[in-house]
Amino acid sequence: MDIKPLNNQSDTVDCIVIPGNLTGNVSIALQDYFGYCIDNNRLYQLINMKSSSQVDSLGVSVLCDFIFRGLEIRLFNVEPEIRITLKMAGKDGVIKIYNETDTDKAVSKFEDEISAKPPADESKSRRGKRVDTDFNAQFKINLAHDKVVSACAMVKNLSQGGLLADNVATVLELEMEGALLSELEGKHFYDFKFDLGDEAGVITTRGVCVRNGDSDDGYWAGFKFDHTDKETTDRITEYVNCYVNNESDNIRLRQNIW
Repeated sequence: MDIKPLNNQSDTVDCIVIPGNLTGNVSIALQDYFGYCIDNNRLYQLINMKSSSQVDSLGVSVLCDFIFRGLEIRLFNVEPEIRITLKMAGKDGVIKIYNETDTDKAVSKFEDEISAKPPADESKSRRGKRVDTDFNAQFKINLAHDKVVSACAMVKNLSQGGLLADNVATVLELEMEGALLSELEGKHFYDFKFDLGDEAGVITTRGVCVRNGDSDDGYWAGFKFDHTDKETTDRITEYVNCYVNNESDNIRLRQNIW
């Protein structure tokens, strides 16, 4: 499922229509689209919700996550049920809604708002791309009450700022494994180890889980690196740039953000 901006007269604001309820696969497609927007410095996104009557926790998480990462997002044509959901989630103050039904009026309102404030901070956009990988990884998760759980995963794609992993599982089978792995978001991880296959040995990093969920292949999670030393950052950057710049390699680029 692809989400693409409508053809409009604005050079600054991109307007999109959500194709159905903002749940499940639609939320994932929106996440990929927002990643493309960050990569290409398209920071002003206007969303027509005329076809949506529901939004789930993943949809709310995607909207909030990219707002925190620098996108300016506005919704319009929003059903009362969605307003109630955002309010119950405590996100009605984060996700801004225009009381408009006409696209041109909503675009004009957004443009007026943009022109009234300083230019956006372009440092929030990620210039690098993400490359698909296939690394085995092990890491530790900090839970409440100083409890630590060892886990393993498969690193599916990598950038300088973070990675996406699937097949996430605890190393030792736990009675509450499903409940634990479905609530990784916001949890800190450390000793995240994987091998780039170079001569320098295993990468070890740390950070926080910024999103997670489950699919047919098991649990997946997006991790954002934090307090990574310069040597490690340089190695990851060199690895990613090597494949991005080598057009002969069969590497599929992911347009995403952490």
